[in-house]
Amino acid sequence: MGNVCWFTNLDIKKRHEKIDLFKVYKKEEYSKFDYYNAINVDKVVDIPCDYEDYIGVPVTFLDKYSPEQFEIIDAIGRYSMVDGPTPETQGKYLTKVEGKPKYARIIIRRRR
Repeated sequence: MGNVCWFTNLDIKKRHEKIDLFKVYKKEEYSKFDYYNAINVDKVVDIPCDYEDYIGVPVTFLDKYSPEQFEIIDAIGRYSMVDGPTPETQGKYLTKVEGKPKYARIIIRRRR
């Protein structure tokens, strides 16, 4: 049972632990999604510390999530999990980066 995790919105200490970010955003190191206006980050440790716009992170981000540091905007797979398939996204795989689909992503933005 080492891969079991319990998510809660209860106010516990871990929820207030910020992620130590050290990578600096460089346009050439981060690809954008083909059909979603966000950069793709494959590992939580690679989240840039100075990027202010939308970031697509793997679902493993959720066990490190601090509401004081980030806000969750959306979740994407084949379509937005908030908006569902819309006429604009119909038939498009939202997590594609350079034509290659990625696993589901959580879309986040740094809090200011």
